[in-house]
Amino acid sequence: MKKFVIVMISFLVLFVFLMLNYLLWDKENLLKQRDSDKIEQDWLRGQNRTLQTTVNEQEQSIKTLQDQNDAQRSRISELEQQVRLALQRETRNQDDIRDKNEAIALYKTYSAPILQDILSQWMGDISKGKLEESMAFLDKNAALWGKLYDKDPYLQYLSSVQNIAFKEETKDDSQKAFTIIADQGDDLVVKAQAIVNVNINQDKQKDFKDLAAGQNTIEVVFQYNTETAKWVIVSVSTLENGKP
Repeated sequence: MKKFVIVMISFLVLFVFLMLNYLLWDKENLLKQRDSDKIEQDWLRGQNRTLQTTVNEQEQSIKTLQDQNDAQRSRISELEQQVRLALQRETRNQDDIRDKNEAIALYKTYSAPILQDILSQWMGDISKGKLEESMAFLDKNAALWGKLYDKDPYLQYLSSVQNIAFKEETKDDSQKAFTIIADQGDDLVVKAQAIVNVNINQDKQKDFKDLAAGQNTIEVVFQYNTETAKWVIVSVSTLENGKP
């Protein structure tokens, strides 16, 4: 019985010793695990801070891109509005140009009697020998049959013409004596064709080649002088001549 008690006590002491060793070992492991967990937690916190910083940077980048996108949309909208306004202005300008061209063409048509009268008076003064007076209907740089003339050469040149006048028109005549040429471009210039009958001084016919005795078709260019507010002749040339 005594031995049994000793064995049991020994067993109990051994068990207590083992349990104590186990508890010490487990405590040490728990402390190590705690330290390991703390290190891991610190690392995770660092990673979380890094990720949070990255997220913040990304959010800021996204916001910046959104702001840029909004600014670009606003700029595109402004440009589209400017394009629409420019197209509207272009349409109005084209309408204005068309109206202006139509008005100019109509004005030139209405100017035909005035221009015909100017040419008639110029030719009338030449036919009457009023050569100096006839210069009043010419531009100062008028070209007659491709040449410029000062006063004295002009007087001498046209002294060869004995008579020049519009052809007589009949009801059945398909060709008018005076016709405005369309599509001339310049607003202040009008071209016209005139059919005239010409008599040349017999003693000067050989020297005067620009007009032939008989019927001639001439082209006359008129220009509106903005300083004097009058139409003047700036060019005279022959298109066809020599018809009886």
